[in-house]
Amino acid sequence: MESYKINLYKKLQLDRYFWGVALSVTTKIDLTSEENIINTLDQVCKNENLTPLGSDWNAINYDEFKLLLNSAIQFNLGFSGHRVMSIEEAQAYFETLTNDFDINTSKFFTNCFNHFWDGENKGYTSNSISENTLDLVVSIINSDKLLFVYFLFED
Repeated sequence: MESYKINLYKKLQLDRYFWGVALSVTTKIDLTSEENIINTLDQVCKNENLTPLGSDWNAINYDEFKLLLNSAIQFNLGFSGHRVMSIEEAQAYFETLTNDFDINTSKFFTNCFNHFWDGENKGYTSNSISENTLDLVVSIINSDKLLFVYFLFED
């Protein structure tokens, strides 16, 4: 599956703030097949020693993806109101991570269904990819690459 993988998390020094990984993976993906996309996401999980989700991935739109990734970068997953960096810093990280993707030709996936940052106080619901107390995955995928970002929290 993989032809080239870069760990952007360490390169961008996000590990100073969170446990997690941000992978840029160059690969060929048939976006017309959700099964192919799911298999690709699951293969990344397996390569990272995480739990594949199969049909339990949640397809989301760009606005939801942007809110999730920006919020996860800006706030601590375990303490959703605890800001670890400014909005501007989080937005700069977001842009660096996603600048090579055309949002009009990409698909977006996550492991969560409700989250702290939706303004509706629904709490957090997800299909876990790890043995940690909380985890969050957000991914953007186009036909030749994907960005797979996950955050881990243990209390």
